[in-house]
Amino acid sequence: MNVLSKTLCALGLCGLLLSVPAARADPVEGSFYTETTCEYAGWAYEIVLTKYRYTGGQWTVVSRTTSYAESCPPLEP
Repeated sequence: MNVLSKTLCALGLCGLLLSVPAARADPVEGSFYTETTCEYAGWAYEIVLTKYRYTGGQWTVVSRTTSYAESCPPLEP
């Protein structure tokens, strides 16, 4: 969990913003990256894993999976 995530959780806003896409300078055509977010859904935490691919000069969503848990998993910075 990064500093921003820890701060938001300390303020009771856990899951509001746990992952921000990093700036990517000149990505290679066809390259991939994934983003994981975790947000409280009122009864459980909704964990969303989104996979992106760089094609045609932009990042496009390739897949998105959603699962639910009692807490957020540790997320990489």
